[in-house]
Amino acid sequence: MTPPVHTFTLAFEDQQFNEAPFAKQTAAAIGTQHHEVMLSEQRFVDSLDDALDSLDQPTFDGLNAYFISRAIREAGFTVALSGTGGDELFGGYPTYRDLPILQQWCHRGRAFPRKWQAKAAALLTWPLRQSSHPVPPQTRWAKLPDMVDRSEDLLALYQMAYALFLPGFQDELLAPDFAGAVVDGLPDAMRRRLMAETAGRTAVSAISVMEQRLFLGERLLRDNDAASMASSLEQRVPLVDHVLFESVDALSDRARYQPLGRKNMLRRIGLRGLDPALFERPKTGFVMPFDRWIRRGLKDAMDRTMRDPQAIAPTGLNPAAVERLWRAFLDGAPGMYWSRVWSIYAFVRWCHRNGVYA
Repeated sequence: MTPPVHTFTLAFEDQQFNEAPFAKQTAAAIGTQHHEVMLSEQRFVDSLDDALDSLDQPTFDGLNAYFISRAIREAGFTVALSGTGGDELFGGYPTYRDLPILQQWCHRGRAFPRKWQAKAAALLTWPLRQSSHPVPPQTRWAKLPDMVDRSEDLLALYQMAYALFLPGFQDELLAPDFAGAVVDGLPDAMRRRLMAETAGRTAVSAISVMEQRLFLGERLLRDNDAASMASSLEQRVPLVDHVLFESVDALSDRARYQPLGRKNMLRRIGLRGLDPALFERPKTGFVMPFDRWIRRGLKDAMDRTMRDPQAIAPTGLNPAAVERLWRAFLDGAPGMYWSRVWSIYAFVRWCHRNGVYA
């Protein structure tokens, strides 16, 4: 008798982030033996030190992979398959749609100098930036003037779209010796490599290369590998196979990406015989209820760090700017998502745990 395929998903008490019911429906449709792992706020807080210590580089991601990997290993499995890579391969992110549209908008206005276009974008975002709080919104929409200014360079535009902070506030966050030292967040060698690999490609095809090299390669795969190996679990990622990439990369943009965001080719091949309604939901990331947990169970520990100049300064950050950012988050300032403060906290903690100082 063939043993059943087992599937796993994390469940949360906060229903806004709980995708467990959808995972259960999908598991029933494909006939797997399904495991639902409840991750409560208290369990997360109690396990956080071990989880963060499992990641060998500073990152604000990866903890979801740590907890699901530990659950799979505790169930007795040593190897697991992950669907990581599908969005990067088949255009599943909003980036594939938004960045080419912005480039086209700027191109059509090429009769006007770039600085005029950036000023027009600044006027569009002016209501968003009218906040009484000293830290402006750190969102993609607030970055529109800076994105317009970089629209001729797709790689710089891509990096700005993913940046956690506006350029001006990023410089404020860095200590004076480091302000202005980071340009688009890329080493020269990586920039040259990506420029060579994307030369001659269409915008969506070039973005796919960037997503695979940067978001997938420098973050998802790195974090998932560290998080899974911390539980002695081998994670395999069939959608990242280089032979598959080469085959898919030879297809036309229309066959591979259209309509953008739906990954239709992957659906046609992988979802045969299943009810399409199972997959007709808005796209969401594999996100935990960080915002509420930071404001409750994690607040005291983070508050001690984020307000302590002696903890912040040795890492190359500006203590005053970090405290302003933290206060803006706690005050509910507009455009102040959890990822902005969590990234700073995770970085500072990693530096101290590993003795890495500026």
